[in-house]
Amino acid sequence: LARELVGAMGLDAYRNKQIQELSTGTRRITEIACLLALRPSLLLLDEPSSGIAQRETEALGRLLKDIKEQLDLTLLVIEHDIPLIMGLSDRIVAMDAGRVIAVGPPDEVRVNPLVVEAYLGGSVAAIERSDTGAGKNGAAAKTSRRKEPV
Repeated sequence: LARELVGAMGLDAYRNKQIQELSTGTRRITEIACLLALRPSLLLLDEPSSGIAQRETEALGRLLKDIKEQLDLTLLVIEHDIPLIMGLSDRIVAMDAGRVIAVGPPDEVRVNPLVVEAYLGGSVAAIERSDTGAGKNGAAAKTSRRKEPV
């Protein structure tokens, strides 16, 4: 199983490296591979893009989406990287100062007036320019191939 996960996660080139030799993004992928070895049905990730470069965040997003689809795995992700969460999620719970302000599919949540105000200071143009915007308050998203409520 370990060899299979190393290949599936694109970690073959790092097989003989010490963990401290890896970038933060590659370490994060390694951590996720270790979790997947437990064969979970639900994977909870708290800010998986924290501290990694934008390029690595984009790769992480693609990888998480592939994992979700191939393993029929439910992901519960708490994240401040709005483009990552919007591209990964089927359903989003957006929060502002600990209060739920919107729940629904990404396309609905990203144009919700409360979300636009909380994350972009009310600028719909900013949300359109950035595709999804960038936030300070965080969002939680449940992603699953199974269509069940959060």
